[in-house]
Amino acid sequence: YEYEKNARVASDGENFCVVWQSDPLGSPIGINGTFVSKSGDVSHPDGIQIFLGPHSASTPDLCFDGSRYFIVWCDGGYTLGVYGLFLSTDGTPSPVNGELILFMDCSTYTPAVCWNGELFYIAFAGFISVHQTKIVGARFNHLGECLDQEAVLLSTAPIQDAYSPDVCWDGNNFLASFGATYLYDNYKIMA
Repeated sequence: YEYEKNARVASDGENFCVVWQSDPLGSPIGINGTFVSKSGDVSHPDGIQIFLGPHSASTPDLCFDGSRYFIVWCDGGYTLGVYGLFLSTDGTPSPVNGELILFMDCSTYTPAVCWNGELFYIAFAGFISVHQTKIVGARFNHLGECLDQEAVLLSTAPIQDAYSPDVCWDGNNFLASFGATYLYDNYKIMA
């Protein structure tokens, strides 16, 4: 059996690229994907393996930078960081710094990535302290290299946990939104 979940999609203007977390029983969790044409034709109905490594790869996200897709993921808290690679429009993966693109001194989850024409911005959940997950973010150049010495804390309000970020560009600024928990049972959306 194989469990497929956490699908994300992006477009190059001609076709769509769909990626998802693939969880085959007895194997590490990896990232699979396929391309879908405007007319709905699926290039690889069973998916192609984009990444399968020594660590589990979960909750992918992707964006298109004008020539290729940038796919990012976390490993579900097993190691400390955000991983990524570039994927050409023909499906050829190209590693970025051996896939680990940002080391964090905490477990990381659910990255979201956006391109503004010059930079990528990645926001993700980080298990910052005991019983507290916060949203952090960092900028990356067109090569996938981190431009920030440390990821920037985005969820600064006094909340218990923050989760499931998304990020977009409006032509001037990046904006990250995310879910937040106050006092264990009060849920809010923040930006």
